[in-house]
Amino acid sequence: MGRRHLADHLPAHGVFSPDGSRVAFMSQRSGAETDFADLFVKTLDNDEPARSIISLPLNQVPVQWPSETLIVFEQSTGAANPADLWVLDLSDPDNPVAAQYLTSEANLRDIMVSPDGTLAAYSSDVTGTDEVYIRSFPEPGERTPVSQGGGEYPFWSPDGNIVYYWSVPVAGSEEATFMAARVRRDPTPVVQRRDSLFTGTYVRSGWSLHPDGDLLVVPQLVLAGQEGVDSETERFIVVVNWFEELRQRMAN
Repeated sequence: MGRRHLADHLPAHGVFSPDGSRVAFMSQRSGAETDFADLFVKTLDNDEPARSIISLPLNQVPVQWPSETLIVFEQSTGAANPADLWVLDLSDPDNPVAAQYLTSEANLRDIMVSPDGTLAAYSSDVTGTDEVYIRSFPEPGERTPVSQGGGEYPFWSPDGNIVYYWSVPVAGSEEATFMAARVRRDPTPVVQRRDSLFTGTYVRSGWSLHPDGDLLVVPQLVLAGQEGVDSETERFIVVVNWFEELRQRMAN
């Protein structure tokens, strides 16, 4: 099978639909008069071109496709500028409706909706440092801090009771710590405990947890001179039986 091109220009930040049959991504349309990128969707089992599903001012960066009728995305003018969090309602596939979920003068990024669709985790530098927070969803309620001393790239466990995230390394350090925060959900979200699971030179934006929760894939940055490596490269670390190991660590 030949290679299929998802977009002609500036494709990035692809997220799969829940059934894995489609991918949503940002792209600057060919011939567009703006430098900003819109949201496109490509069905993977045919050769039909990707289609634009929403066109708005600024860049639309998809973060998650949590259900068949919902995509959550960031809207920003670029990596160095503040971003807001948006939702795209796909209940009517022919007429998607975009609406703001959360806006601020601070950066709002990395939104991830919980498996039951009632909470959203995200990162923000509202305090001057990137931290992870959770709020109710789809209507944003009060902010609950998840991380302490820095955090980014949150991800929910399959049961929705743990928020994984990376601690932000100190200035000049390549190392980061992978954290697990256990959340009590009722009557209001409260973080009960935080556990550091492992530390290393990992690519914090590139990790993924299998839907079953028992397989973790983490890219690791191997620095020049480390373990006989002549130049910087990346390698993938696969951790199996992940959830069982996590239960043992959090029980101690």
